[in-house]
Formats: sequence, structure tokens, C-alpha cells
Amino acid sequence: MSDTTGESAPVDFASIVNQNIDGLYNFAAYMVSDKEEAKDIVQTTFFAMFKNFSKLDQSKPLKPWLYKVARNNCLDYLRKKKALNFSELKDELEVPETDPLLEEQMNSSLAIDQFRTQLDSLPTVVKEIMLLKYFEDFTFEQISEQLDTPLNTVKSHFYRGKAKLYQITKDQHGHN
Repeated sequence: MSDTTGESAPVDFASIVNQNIDGLYNFAAYMVSDKEEAKDIVQTTFFAMFKNFSKLDQSKPLKPWLYKVARNNCLDYLRKKKALNFSELKDELEVPETDPLLEEQMNSSLAIDQFRTQLDSLPTVVKEIMLLKYFEDFTFEQISEQLDTPLNTVKSHFYRGKAKLYQITKDQHGHN
């Protein structure tokens, strides 16, 4: 970021915060299921950005870095709060490639609290993948890079989580 005189242009931190605060807050709130803690996590994330901005690779997008910091802050909070359980999804469930009921559930603002409760029933790593995919529109490749997890593992967790959510939604609506 240099101007014509060769000096660095000032960084518009307010703009960066405004562009990312809502998404980061929603991500953190879903991850930790605590709105006040989510605010603290977002604040800590932006503080880390301010502190480390000069060390960041300016050729790379900032958003993935912010989400990685927020994720680490969420995981730190969850580790302190309770032991993490990553092995809850043992059963393979069949789920259609597209299902109007599940998609409606995920897109309905009226059902967001119910969906949040359903997400909370998933292991943390699966919940995180679902949040990044559905709410932040990350690709599987971006999620894989973000979580430093093999692509096929990300896809497997996603589809197992989707199957679990499908089953929960189906059970709640009394469908067979």
C-alpha cells in the first residue's frame, strides 16, 4: 500500500472492522453459544489485528486471517469451559444431496434459534465447518486451509454434520 511518493498509505482500520465485525461476531456467537463472550472474542481478534498488522502479508486477504484468530480464540474459550468432544458423529446417516426442509431450516430467520440449538449438538469442529460453509460462504478449500485440515476430512465432517442436522430436522418435523 504505497502512494505515489513511495510512502505507505494509512490503513483504514475502521473500514476493516466495519466490513468484518458482523460476520466475526456471528461466527463467534455460534461457536461459543455466549453472546457476551462472542463480543470479547471479536474484540480480542481485532486487537490482535491492530497489534500484528505490520507483520501480516499484505498480498493475502485479511478475512481468512481474522477468522483463524477468532477460531483460535473460540477454541481457547471452549477448552477452558469444557472438554471438547470431537467423536460424537459415529453413525453414518443418509441425506439427500438437496433437501428443501433442511435448506428452509437453514435460511429461515424465524428458525435461527432452533437451528443454533441444533448446531450446538454437533462436535465443535463440525459446527465450525458448518458455520464457515453456510454463514460465511467459505469454500471447502478455504475451510481446509483455515482449519489446517485435509480437504477430504473437511468434506467428511461437513456431510456427516449435514446428515446429523437433516436427521434432527426430520425428527422435529415428524417426517419419516
